[in-house]
Amino acid sequence: MPRNGRVAIVLRGHAFRNAKIGCNPEQRDYQLAVTGLFVSNVVEPLEKLGNKVDIIAGIDKHCKMMSEIVELLGHGRILATPDVKALDQSRAMRLALDGFKSAIQGVEVADQYDLIFIVRHDIIWKQPITVFNTDFSNLNFADWCKYFDKCLNDIVQVMPGRIFTVFDSMVNQPGCFDFTARDHCHYAFAQLSQKLFELKETAVVSVLVDFRLKEDVREVNPYMELMSLLA
Repeated sequence: MPRNGRVAIVLRGHAFRNAKIGCNPEQRDYQLAVTGLFVSNVVEPLEKLGNKVDIIAGIDKHCKMMSEIVELLGHGRILATPDVKALDQSRAMRLALDGFKSAIQGVEVADQYDLIFIVRHDIIWKQPITVFNTDFSNLNFADWCKYFDKCLNDIVQVMPGRIFTVFDSMVNQPGCFDFTARDHCHYAFAQLSQKLFELKETAVVSVLVDFRLKEDVREVNPYMELMSLLA
């Protein structure tokens, strides 16, 4: 975990979401509470270590409630608010990553950040990020999903800025938010590991929490989970 460094946080995906749509007024209080937890358990602990936190907050520009999320995140932390609404998760991820690169004036300067977080708006962070027993020098996903040994729970990615280009280059390739097949990155362990190996990187593909889900990514657990979807 860096101290007195720089951290970028890219927020992606639907906010105020229920089972059918995003920007649902019935989810307003729930979403704002979840965003508040994100600030208190991720943003503020990073700042207490002396880090400068830049937030690239992906939004749906047609959702008026997004302004309340921006307010909670803190205008002084916001570097950009790209519109990331898309038809599917793969395209939304690409819009978020491209919005980040545009905000920092190019992927080649991503290494100015000690850490880069890519996270969904609808994650409930149950513990401060600083208590996780994590090697932050790696390319970390949230935890392990249930389907097979190296199945990656893709709701979070955290990595040093110097290897952001590796993740960025693999997104929308087979196995990781693929436009034509799987709309997720659960199957990308081998591809990402091979890319890091080819670059002679010391970083490996790992997880923030060495925990395996028994159900889906909305499974209740002690660390982080997705908001429940109300019908």
